[in-house]
Amino acid sequence: MTLPVKSLVLMAMLSLLGASSVNAKSVGNKEQPRPDPGAEVIYLVASTIGLSLDELNRSFNVIVGFQSGKFTLPELDSLADDELLLMIDRSAEPFASLDNQQLMLVAQRYLIETELLAARADVDVDKFRQFYRTFDRTITLALRVNKYVSAKQRSSLSPDASLTYMDVDNFDGPIIDCDRSCRAVQEQVWENMFGQLTIMGDMQSWEKHHGSQPLGTVARIIDHESGKFIEVRNQSSSLAWVSIIGGSGSDCGSAACI
Repeated sequence: MTLPVKSLVLMAMLSLLGASSVNAKSVGNKEQPRPDPGAEVIYLVASTIGLSLDELNRSFNVIVGFQSGKFTLPELDSLADDELLLMIDRSAEPFASLDNQQLMLVAQRYLIETELLAARADVDVDKFRQFYRTFDRTITLALRVNKYVSAKQRSSLSPDASLTYMDVDNFDGPIIDCDRSCRAVQEQVWENMFGQLTIMGDMQSWEKHHGSQPLGTVARIIDHESGKFIEVRNQSSSLAWVSIIGGSGSDCGSAACI
């Protein structure tokens, strides 16, 4: 039986951190474990944010558990749109830069979601927020590093760890004409939610005409003049579509991308 892409990706995530946790405990053994460069990428990002190893493990497991559907957030799910609108401070960012009520609701749900997940992980919300916003791109990079190293060594570190979200030459997901999203990623500082909301708005507009996409779908937003693209994945989150990687130079910065 072939597992869906989302399940395979989550298995790869668990493989990355799980293997390294085992390695860390076995340093005193005579046989030295094989290094896992993908996990080192995750550790580097976490340490830059200020997460300890225990905080990283708790954050990682909570995010993977939430995205895989092992638990939900009933406190958030029970909130009606009218209640959420009353919570919004329209003078604060990112709301002050938004003129779309639907995106304001998305942003407010995501803020509450982040706070609930941080509390579940027992991690400071500011540190958790940074890790959560970079999570998908960090994991994608980690998986690709492992795949690259495995190819160089001509041996696989792990069948799951070598998985990549997409095939550059044989992409079979939805193709979206480049609009604001490419520029948002090109200019985006990772902790800037407005860039992610720009992507979300473009994908909402696309889905209105083409239909909703299942969880785990990877879409490619491409600038046909330059051939440059970014990719976004549909995930279990208030901010459903998140950028996971850039292609052909990691930006879409041609004149056609406005």
